[in-house]
Amino acid sequence: MKSTKIKQIQIHAWCIYIPVLVFAFSLFASFSTDEKVAELQKYCFKNYGTKHLTDFIYVSINEQKLYFIQNEKIVDSYPVSTSKFGTGSLANTNRTPIGLHYVRDKQGYNTPMNGILESGQYKGNIATIEYKAVDHDSDQVTTRVLWLMGCEHGLNRGKEKDSYCRMIYIHGTPEEGLIGRPASHGCVRMRNADVLDLFNKTELGLYVLIR
Repeated sequence: MKSTKIKQIQIHAWCIYIPVLVFAFSLFASFSTDEKVAELQKYCFKNYGTKHLTDFIYVSINEQKLYFIQNEKIVDSYPVSTSKFGTGSLANTNRTPIGLHYVRDKQGYNTPMNGILESGQYKGNIATIEYKAVDHDSDQVTTRVLWLMGCEHGLNRGKEKDSYCRMIYIHGTPEEGLIGRPASHGCVRMRNADVLDLFNKTELGLYVLIR
């Protein structure tokens, strides 16, 4: 009888502790994400004067993650792949440009999942998705495209350092097994389901910070 009562007390205790722990964790996570957004806003204000930047995309090179921020909150985060050649803005280097950009164009409307986009057009071909960490020579663009325009003259806009002319995209890739590590030829690669989700909630003109 005593052991049964002890077990009942333990069960009741866990019924109380678990919701408290879940609440505490979610509160901590909220503070952490809020601090991240506040730090990014501070950075943008210092460097670009965009003090009231409430909705934007943040691509973290170090984390290999993309954050979708809305109303000053991180709504979603996705693993990505930036360039395997590192960061940089010069043409023909295949590097990922840093700095402030915005979404200049969206391509791939009505393209089926994993559909291959050639010059922004779907021509009926479906990519074979590689789920293993295998690096192929091809750099296929699949499902959806967010085409970026640089905002900083001399860094990612103009002459030989122009992200738009370099065709820097956020796009889907067949090489999903490499997502989460640097693997691209300059663009920001995403899993196909993720880029579709991001595409559907991203409006033209939305700022994209890469750093």
